[in-house]
Amino acid sequence: METIALKFATPPRTLRRLLESIKWDGPGVRDRCQRLIA
Repeated sequence: METIALKFATPPRTLRRLLESIKWDGPGVRDRCQRLIA
């Protein structure tokens, strides 16, 4: 994560907070991708 943050000149802690605040719906993302491909 630090490598990505440094590449975009963003403090690693800021990126970590952003990613922690996002609710990830793995099954929902999978289902959506499958619908797009089908």
